[in-house]
Amino acid sequence: MLTMGMYLPKLGNMLLGLNRSWTLKDPKKKPNPEFETRMKMLWDDDALYVGAWMVEPQVVATFTEKNSVIYHDNDFEIFLNPDGSHHEYYEFEVNAFNTIWELRLNKPYKCGGGEHSARVGMAGQGNLPNLRSAVKVKGKI
Repeated sequence: MLTMGMYLPKLGNMLLGLNRSWTLKDPKKKPNPEFETRMKMLWDDDALYVGAWMVEPQVVATFTEKNSVIYHDNDFEIFLNPDGSHHEYYEFEVNAFNTIWELRLNKPYKCGGGEHSARVGMAGQGNLPNLRSAVKVKGKI
């Protein structure tokens, strides 16, 4: 069985070697990010592994309680929607304190969707039981 420890060097090497940048289709509506972000994903039969490297000169983190609304902090977000429907998708967010917010949305908020998570009293409606996360910040928070 493969463990996270076996994948971390692979993710790290791939993140360092990733030299691709993305340009948004319409930067007038949504400007391209000011600072660089790199990410890679690996998976096997047991898990999905995600690594990210981000540049942020002033890292802000305030939330420390799991399932807080942490997008007000600098955070990294992952959206998983395997069937591409934009409905019944999983969202994972993590801030610089390694505070996580897990939720499932039945449909996007703009389409009248609602959050399904322990935060709104729906225990077990978004939290993955074997989730592990880690954050390393170079600099001050």
